[in-house]
Amino acid sequence: MSDSEPPYNIAAIHRLLLEAFIAKDLYRLCRDHPDLGPIVTRTSPEQGLDDMANEVIEYCRTHLAFEDLLAAVAEENPRQYARFEPELRLVLPQRKASPAPTAPPVQPQAAPVPATKALQASPRPLVVRRFWLLIGVVGALVVALMCFLIVILPKDGPGQAAAVSTTAPPLGVRTATAEGFFIINMLSDKCIDAKGKPGTANGTPLQLAGCEFDDPNTDQKWEFSGGFLQNALSGKCLEVKGTPGVKNQDPLQLWDCQFSDPNTTDQRWEITSGGFIRNLLSGKCIDVWGKPGIKDEAPLQLWDCELSDPSTDQKWRTMP
Repeated sequence: MSDSEPPYNIAAIHRLLLEAFIAKDLYRLCRDHPDLGPIVTRTSPEQGLDDMANEVIEYCRTHLAFEDLLAAVAEENPRQYARFEPELRLVLPQRKASPAPTAPPVQPQAAPVPATKALQASPRPLVVRRFWLLIGVVGALVVALMCFLIVILPKDGPGQAAAVSTTAPPLGVRTATAEGFFIINMLSDKCIDAKGKPGTANGTPLQLAGCEFDDPNTDQKWEFSGGFLQNALSGKCLEVKGTPGVKNQDPLQLWDCQFSDPNTTDQRWEITSGGFIRNLLSGKCIDVWGKPGIKDEAPLQLWDCELSDPSTDQKWRTMP
C-alpha cells in the first residue's frame, strides 16, 4: 500500500456490503461501474452474497479500488454507507517530524500511542472454501454408499440378500393373537395355511386355504424377523423340504427354525416390493401348485419367480 492510499477496515467494508445489498444488486453495481466491471467475470448472483462480497473486496485490494467501491456504495445506498462510514477507513498515527538541524534541542516527549488497528481478517480464499466443502460432500456420499452396501447388497452369493438380523421369537407354541400377520395370495385371496387343525408339527405341509380372520388360534399368522417367516402359533419356520431345498417343485413345510445357520439354511426369505416372497438360498419364489393355483388345499412349492407374468399366483400381500 502506498503512502497516499489510506488504510481500510476490510471487516467493516465486508459488513457494509452485506447490509447494503442483496447478491443481484451487488452484481449490478459492479457491472455498471466502469472501474469495478471486471469483477463480474469472477462472480455471479447465484454464488451467494457472502462469497460475492469476498470477491469484490479481493478485487479492490489487488487493484487499489476501495475508493471507487466506497463511492459507488455511497451513491447507491447512502443510508447504510452513513452507518458504516466512521469505521471504513483506519486512522494511522502521525509520523514524528525530524527536527531541523539548527533547531534547539527539545524536551523528550512520550511517543504518541498508535490508534488500535482493527483486526482485518482476510477473507478465506473461495477456492479453499469450495475445496473443503467438496471434501465434506464426498465423505458423506462415501458413508451413505457403505451403508447401502451393508444393508442391501448380497453378502452370501447369488440369489441372497444382505445379511439381516437373525433375532426371532423363541420356539414353542404361542397365541397367534399377540403378534403376526396373514399372508394373502393376491390372485385367489386365500391365505398361507399349515395343513391340520391346527398344523403345528415338523413336516406339516403348507397349502392355500380360506383365511381364518376370526379364529384367535389360527395357524395362518406369521412373523418376519431376520429373513425367517415364523408361524405365530407353533413357533416353527416356513422352509423348503430337502437338505437344502433348492429345486423347482420342492414342497414347503413347517420345521424348527434354523437361526444358528443363517447362511446355508433354506428357511430365509425376502418379501419384495412387487409382492413376491423369494428364497434367499435358491432365488426361487413361493408358488401355488396349479396353472394357476387358486383352489383350497393347493400345495405350496418352490418355483422360478414369474416376475413378468401379470396373472401369476406367486404374488402376496400381508394383513394384520
